[in-house]
Amino acid sequence: MYAMVVTTPRNGDAGVANSKCGRTPGETASPQVITMTAKKYEFTPSTITVVRGHAVRIEATALDKTHGIEIKSFNVKVKLEKGKTTVIEFMPDRAGSSRFGVRSSAGSGTGT
Repeated sequence: MYAMVVTTPRNGDAGVANSKCGRTPGETASPQVITMTAKKYEFTPSTITVVRGHAVRIEATALDKTHGIEIKSFNVKVKLEKGKTTVIEFMPDRAGSSRFGVRSSAGSGTGT
C-alpha cells in the first residue's frame, strides 16, 4: 500500500479557494496536479500530500502493463492502461492519512 496525507488548509495556502487567501468568494482554484507512474505494481511517487478542500488531479501513466489504482477514502477505482495517461480527479474532504494501492482487477470509478 502507498500513502496519501491530507493536510488541513492554512490561511494563505496557495490554490485553496476562500476569501482569506486573496480570492473572491466563488472563485475557483486550480487543482493540485500530481504526475504519477505505475510500473511492476509500484507507484511513483509512493507518498503524496494534498490539502483538504483543494481539488486534486492525478495524471497517472502505466509504463509496463495495465494497472489499477484504488483510493478507497475518496471512492476512486481507476484502470490505468499501458502507455496512456489517465486523469483522476477528486476533492479530499477530510484531513488525515489514507492509503492507496494497486488493484489487481481494475474497475471503473472516478477518473476521465
